[in-house]
Amino acid sequence: MTKRTIVVGDIHGCFDELSDLLDKAELGEGDSIVSVGDLIVKGPKNREVMELFSGND
Repeated sequence: MTKRTIVVGDIHGCFDELSDLLDKAELGEGDSIVSVGDLIVKGPKNREVMELFSGND
């Protein structure tokens, strides 16, 4: 199976929208998610976004 790298940016604490996007991407074993910045601050779920990217979810 081909491993993929999913690149996202400008999340701004919008965890629900990020979750929807990742569900649509159908991440598989070995796939990676990379953020190019702006993970938190403006949105309602900053902690959840940080937990996802730090692996503490």
